[in-house]
Amino acid sequence: ERSVSELPEHNRDEQLFIAFAKFEERCHEFDRARMIFKQSLDLLPKHETRRLYREFVTFEKKHGTKGGIDFVVLSKRRLEYEKELEQDPRNYDTWFDFVRLEESEAIAEATSIL
Repeated sequence: ERSVSELPEHNRDEQLFIAFAKFEERCHEFDRARMIFKQSLDLLPKHETRRLYREFVTFEKKHGTKGGIDFVVLSKRRLEYEKELEQDPRNYDTWFDFVRLEESEAIAEATSIL
């Protein structure tokens, strides 16, 4: 995990992170692969992570829990709403959909605590 964060910025590439995570997956290091996916999603610009998200969803479907899959899907939907709002900040339908998504997530988190 440290190697991901210490990689020079000019060498950070979506394909490299995917290959690194898949290597860890082949070695049955599922927690490491998961951390590589998560850290690389945080490090890379959002517009460069489309394939990375797809690979992460596939990984979670194979090796994750329901919570892990939900996390990835929620993150991807947030990214899509943010992208739409960057293009048209006055699209109120998108704003309302985004708010409903966040509200449903907050309710789900509150119920899971109980």
